[in-house]
Amino acid sequence: MYKDTGGESSYSIKVTLMCADVPSVVDEPTLVLSNTDQIVIKWEPPASDGGTPILGYEVYMKNAADAYSLIYDGSENPGGRQIEITSYNGVAFQQGDIYTFKVVANNWVGSSPDTGVQEIAVEIPSETDATQSVVSGTGTDESTPIKAYVAAEVIVRAIDSVGLDVDNSGDIFSLHVSNLCTKGDNFECEVDETAIQVLENTRIYVMDYVVSGGSYDGKDYIISTDLDKNVFAKEYTVPLDGIITVLVFLNKNGGAYVEYFENVFMDGPPAVTAIDPTINHDWGTGLITSSATDFVSARWYAKIRAPTTEDYFFTVEADDGIRMYFQGELKADRWDV
Repeated sequence: MYKDTGGESSYSIKVTLMCADVPSVVDEPTLVLSNTDQIVIKWEPPASDGGTPILGYEVYMKNAADAYSLIYDGSENPGGRQIEITSYNGVAFQQGDIYTFKVVANNWVGSSPDTGVQEIAVEIPSETDATQSVVSGTGTDESTPIKAYVAAEVIVRAIDSVGLDVDNSGDIFSLHVSNLCTKGDNFECEVDETAIQVLENTRIYVMDYVVSGGSYDGKDYIISTDLDKNVFAKEYTVPLDGIITVLVFLNKNGGAYVEYFENVFMDGPPAVTAIDPTINHDWGTGLITSSATDFVSARWYAKIRAPTTEDYFFTVEADDGIRMYFQGELKADRWDV
């Protein structure tokens, strides 16, 4: 309101002022997974946004010898609170490397304070090497018939790339028991129709990580004394006598193993192999492999651990055709669309 000798003006529009500040410190990030292929971390919002909305987050990374450098500025997904890192300064991660991360929150006023910032140190663990690991047990030689309903046992000793035993890194092995087949370049089995068909479908098991002494969850495995650590084992039975094929796959934490083929038949060796944290792609007209934008096929393998015991629905949206197998059984077949 304005007032002079001539009188008073009407009241102005009411204005409310709020004092805002920078966000509070972001708590220590949480490690989702780490291996030589990737590190994934996530974080929660700060306890206080400073009185104005959070606009995004910045993530900083360093190793023991360097100062922090910005690796993520939040521009791709301002609301996101999880990132995947696949290298440091363009160099792949190595077993035993240690990296430290911190997260900064931004609002209209500025950035959360550096004083008291919460950090997380991540060490790249010893990693299982599929070619070095040793597989033994019944059915692995494809020369001796398996007896019906007699427990057979397969054992894997986990070894890293330099020949050392691997501590329990979170990786798991799965056991695939199928009718006698010929293994192709991509570990796909072409069933021998002349042999006795022992099984109706391929059986897939997650192998047990066996602690010292050869036991797991009350089950005692028959393993030698020099295989009392870093060992995975599984028992299985078959309903008929016959010769079968036993395959063991190394399943790494972090997503689905994928093979991309530069043809629509998944024929020959894959052009690209990778670990996809999620199966969610929209390539549009861009490159799928290093040289192909079309007429490409892909195959994903993954083990899924449900958080609770209940019924689940799987939905697939794709262009063009898809096939989905679960526990070795074909559940959805829309390949020729």
